[in-house]
Amino acid sequence: MVNLTLLETDDIKTSIFEENGAKCAITDFAILLGGNLSRHIFLDDSNNKIERTGVWWTKTLSGENTIYTFDESGEISFCNTDTRIVGTRPIISQPFSIHGKVISETDSVVEIEYGEYPQNVVSVELSDALDIAYENKLIAQTEQYFTTDSISYLGTRTKFTPRQHKVFELDGIKYVPFYGDINGFKEVLSNGERVQLNKRYWVEVKPIEWVMDKKSGLMVSKKILFAGVQFKNGPYDGNFENADIKLYMNSFFSKEIAQYSSYCSSGESSVLDVLGNKIMISKASEKNEPLTLKLDILSLQDVISHNYSEDRLSMSTAEKIMTAISLLSVDEEHFDLVREFLGLLGEEIRTIFEAKWVGQDETRLKMLKECQQSLKLKS
Repeated sequence: MVNLTLLETDDIKTSIFEENGAKCAITDFAILLGGNLSRHIFLDDSNNKIERTGVWWTKTLSGENTIYTFDESGEISFCNTDTRIVGTRPIISQPFSIHGKVISETDSVVEIEYGEYPQNVVSVELSDALDIAYENKLIAQTEQYFTTDSISYLGTRTKFTPRQHKVFELDGIKYVPFYGDINGFKEVLSNGERVQLNKRYWVEVKPIEWVMDKKSGLMVSKKILFAGVQFKNGPYDGNFENADIKLYMNSFFSKEIAQYSSYCSSGESSVLDVLGNKIMISKASEKNEPLTLKLDILSLQDVISHNYSEDRLSMSTAEKIMTAISLLSVDEEHFDLVREFLGLLGEEIRTIFEAKWVGQDETRLKMLKECQQSLKLKS
């Protein structure tokens, strides 16, 4: 377990912050947890929702029970210690104790992957597929979980009360299902969806990217990773060791990001020397690369015209489900042909398609039964 802390305001002078200053992108997971963000300020010129910026804690006292923060523009500000809307960029205070993987390196800065955490929601199309996989028990629940505060941002007097977010895995990729609540209500996520109460959102678990200043050894998360945790519930005496957010990070966060992660210690390692401390850094290798979905989805026209090879049938489970969803627009003339094709992807996939296509339509149900009976006679 690594020891985590927060930045002092003076740390902003290090080379880590030369490009973007204190302006920092916020993850969807932090937004769902109630993190404050800007709808109009982005980390770069892309105007991509994934680059929207948020507010984050330092550990520097600004007054009685108030702490300096950096706002969405990267300007210094302050917030009460009992608020839950400020996000967090953890600092690894002893980076020489970690085993990570170098992403990029310059003369002054190293970007490293270490640990994993829920970050951004998946596309709407993949979300629909994961919902179907979940409802049909095609997605496996793992032993892993991530802990956050369960209290609403309105409950400033209530102390930290943990809740666990279960982790599910499909096709080797991990996801956390998050049910929208008052904390993220009506905010727009990076996939364009507006948060609704009790709606399920699938947040992908990804390697955490950290940026380290070679000169000072300071290592900070590249994004605002979580929100919803108070800096301190009750009077704050200025001793960060007694801060609630410090206790949370080292009791839950630091353990959970590393416990099941393949981005902590694997493969060959090289040594990076920072201030005389040797940091073990994994060399890049194919086996350590995060899995990604190519989402090679066949269209209805492809299926009707048999415009596909046997190789294209070798899909992940998510891709098979998304293909089935894309075929729901089939008319009655080509329904049996599509059913036969989906049988090549697996009986479970075909059954899912049939249930979705028929719905409550009695005519379609009768047609399905006729097709099923015809198939039995042929066999």
